[in-house]
Amino acid sequence: AGSANLAQFPFLVNLTDTDLRTTADGWHVENTQGFDIIFTSIDGTGTLNHEIETYSATSGQFVGWVQIPSLKYNSDTVIYMYYGNSAITSSQENVPGVWPAPWKSVAHKNQASSSNELDSVTGSMDYIKAGTGLDSISGKIGFARDSTGGGDVDYLKNLVLQKNIYPHTFMMWVHIKTLPPLAFARLLSREPPAAAGLDWELDQAAGYQLRPWWGAAMNSASTVSTGTWIFLATTFTNGTASIYFNGLLDATGANTARNDDGDLVLWRSGKGIGRAMTNNTVIDEFRVCQAALSQPYLRTTFNNQNNPSAYVTPGPECREFTWLGEYSTAWTNAMNWAGGQVPSSSNDVYFAANSLNCALASSSACKKLTTEGFTNVLSLGTN
Repeated sequence: AGSANLAQFPFLVNLTDTDLRTTADGWHVENTQGFDIIFTSIDGTGTLNHEIETYSATSGQFVGWVQIPSLKYNSDTVIYMYYGNSAITSSQENVPGVWPAPWKSVAHKNQASSSNELDSVTGSMDYIKAGTGLDSISGKIGFARDSTGGGDVDYLKNLVLQKNIYPHTFMMWVHIKTLPPLAFARLLSREPPAAAGLDWELDQAAGYQLRPWWGAAMNSASTVSTGTWIFLATTFTNGTASIYFNGLLDATGANTARNDDGDLVLWRSGKGIGRAMTNNTVIDEFRVCQAALSQPYLRTTFNNQNNPSAYVTPGPECREFTWLGEYSTAWTNAMNWAGGQVPSSSNDVYFAANSLNCALASSSACKKLTTEGFTNVLSLGTN
């Protein structure tokens, strides 16, 4: 989406592949927690920051976040996933590196029902569960928090968004099972609530449009519906607020809301302060950013998370010195090799069925060359 590359984009990788089962099951990942799974840039040398949300050693399911330094808008962005290193026995994740400034809070909502929740930005259990009806269930991505009653509240303690300092963005996936019979029902609020502060409410009189704060008569043009996941986002600058449904601009207007410090609360059922909260609501991937993210950024976020298989095309599993030929026919170009290195006389090399043409140079060397269904041309070149 958009007309420019997206910098430092936290990209969702959500795939299930038999190759990602562990060696104990006859496949190729060594560590039962997926610690030996790492990601690199296309040259095979720059390790990319990643966070594992879910990994199954028996099914080969991997759900994680990889920070892409520059996600291309007009062509594919190629990265490599490595695994199978038995020497790796501890996590190789760099979670804060996936969520650097301007991210202020990221909650994947994947902790157990009885526990508080991790904030990936701080690395602490900053989401404090209150109430008795917050259940962990299958969500939009991995697991999510389901509100079933009992005064359910998730508190994010002491989120510091300085008063009247802009811009910022709030976003989350919401699945509403039943619409509340209330004039206003909160999804998100500050505590204590301010007269003109942040306050995501569903406006019953307007057909359950989203109203993002007190003190301003601005609603979304669209209405929320039940039984489906909706990606909601609001951006605030000093003077303008915008509401996004599924990554598309839905409404914009003047922003007169204050941005007070205090606890941030995901209000979902029960009593609440001043106004009742939404009951029977599932929330996933709640995030706060100290920047007004663009529509291309939000739309790409929606597309990537809504249908991750359409955004990730796994290539074939490659040995380290497998010829790809994606940049040129030159043997001596490291970008043409899986792993980003030109083989030497001590390395075995492989040409797979999908490998492209290759031109040898006088300096080309390997220990053994194996072709596995290779049908293209391997020729003597001058490079």
